[in-house]
Amino acid sequence: MCRFMSTEYENRRVKMTKKLLRDALLAILEHKSIDQITIKELCEKADLNRSTFYLHYSCPLDVLKEMESQVISDSVERLEKVTPDLDSIDTIATFLEYIKENENVFSALLCQNGQDVFRKRFISECLSHYSDAIIFDMEDEKRQYVYQFLVNGSLAVLQSWIANDFRPDARSIAEMVYNLSDNAIKAYKA
Repeated sequence: MCRFMSTEYENRRVKMTKKLLRDALLAILEHKSIDQITIKELCEKADLNRSTFYLHYSCPLDVLKEMESQVISDSVERLEKVTPDLDSIDTIATFLEYIKENENVFSALLCQNGQDVFRKRFISECLSHYSDAIIFDMEDEKRQYVYQFLVNGSLAVLQSWIANDFRPDARSIAEMVYNLSDNAIKAYKA
């Protein structure tokens, strides 16, 4: 029993350490890009020593990449849980509310000093579950361009919405994204 308890304690401690480092990284990303952040600065902000940092990561970019992967995984999982009885606008609005609930993470990763690779990967992963249904009857050559338009357009709207302190409300933005995407697809198919 003592062995189980020590493992359980160890797992909680590792989770707490990683959370402290993620929170510290998010706070620093408000002012600096990832390539400007030092391990010393990150450890000071997290109130951890460097040896603890090195038990889990080799550089601040490792913390960021782990966080990005978790955000994408959580987002896709969240989208998969959206009930099928919701229409497209409700689905988008529900997801936008999730982004708003996690403002600090999405603001740092999508708007402030996040990386472009993550931004496009995030939107691509989130859209990938719906893209075949949206543009299924287009030629493969045309599909990639329409998909890129949807990815980049959705990302730009999302970044502007976050930068404008989530105004207007999620439902209004969902309607806008849906209508812009729908009209673009219809115009291209015509």
